[in-house]
Amino acid sequence: MARKDRCFIIMPFHKDFQVVWDAIKKAGKRFKYLTIDHSDTSIPSKGQLFQEIKEKIATASFVIADFSLDPRYRNCPNPNVMTEAGFALGKGNNPYIISRKPISPPSDWSQVKIADYNPKDPNLDDWFEKFFEKIMLEHEIDTQRAELRRNTQGEKLNWLISIVQELRSKAKETYEMGSWSVGSARFSPNSYSFSISSELPPSVDQTAFFIEVYCGVYFSEWDRRESPFRIKVRFLNENKKQIGNLENHEIKLSKSIEIIRNEQVWEAFEEKLDSLLPSHVSKLTPLANAMQVMPHVVDGLKCIQIPGSKLLKKGNWSNSGHMTTYCLEVDQSPILFFIDFQNWEEHSTPYWIKFQPHNPNGLNLQKFKGAIIENQIWNIPIEAKKSPEEIIKGYTSILVKIMSLYKPSTLTHSLGTQEQYSSEKTTPRQQNTEIISPPNNQE
Repeated sequence: MARKDRCFIIMPFHKDFQVVWDAIKKAGKRFKYLTIDHSDTSIPSKGQLFQEIKEKIATASFVIADFSLDPRYRNCPNPNVMTEAGFALGKGNNPYIISRKPISPPSDWSQVKIADYNPKDPNLDDWFEKFFEKIMLEHEIDTQRAELRRNTQGEKLNWLISIVQELRSKAKETYEMGSWSVGSARFSPNSYSFSISSELPPSVDQTAFFIEVYCGVYFSEWDRRESPFRIKVRFLNENKKQIGNLENHEIKLSKSIEIIRNEQVWEAFEEKLDSLLPSHVSKLTPLANAMQVMPHVVDGLKCIQIPGSKLLKKGNWSNSGHMTTYCLEVDQSPILFFIDFQNWEEHSTPYWIKFQPHNPNGLNLQKFKGAIIENQIWNIPIEAKKSPEEIIKGYTSILVKIMSLYKPSTLTHSLGTQEQYSSEKTTPRQQNTEIISPPNNQE
């Protein structure tokens, strides 16, 4: 049997870090030639614990240290982690540093590259798998994946239940948008499944008004086919009565359920779903791709910080469902940034900033490409990009330009409060608007 390389983990062992440790263990088990090791300080040791830790660090193939702030130490990095990481550094086994945000390492470690992770990421184990793989390749360690066998009937059933729950979480992330909703996972006498449902526009079907899709494990059909996974589809009329027969689609797996990995099951489900769903909800359509990015943009808008300003209100969807507004306060004056669906196609972007200068005379409006003036209120578009990070960068860039053009006190209060806008159907294009185009020598 080939030798297994060992990764030693230095991290706080506390309930706040349990989800991280679980993800690390899960990711480590995916590699055939890697063992994950640590010394749990919560377990009493007969010998000298630090001596044991030093021996493990000195003989490890590589070391990973978590510098996340520990709530038990006034939100400073855990001192034991610092000590052990320093010992690893001294032994020449330079530790790879990870941390959740906010990242605040001691000054001696400030020049070290730190990989940040999100403890709330439902796919945190996948993040660690990629992180491990990168390190293993640096150390020329074989990254061949292990086959995790589910041998007993109990192991298979437990896994089937957990994978349906994971499939539902991924479906919510991927498909839950607009009127398309994902229901709870439920048991029936012969299945464990969840539903995805949506209204249908008239262009899809002239008789069906609704579609319901059931995804999950169907035990009663397992003995007749290789795979217990199914997608069942039914169409409903305006009274929510079923039209036609229930469609029953088997999910064919690339490997047996004894050894198949969770992500491979999701890939099989995703491929089948996209072949069955109407184009207006399939994630393969351009609209769906843009909608997938949008929730991350909204989360990012909540965190925008500009020197000299503060976030006044985080906002909600408007009653009309067309716009999300957030209000940034600059010297007690609001700047609104929002998402507007109504003229998305016409302007090639749903992302906008709205504000009104008190005295626009002599100001260089050409800095704002494609801006629209409506009743002296500026509506500035943010270019729609593929990643939420690029879109947030666009918002921040425009805000910086605004603050460089005006003293904060020159912004007016005429935009109103967020509540006033949340109940209105606000659009960036109205009658008597002026389009500002940039000069040829500017972007």
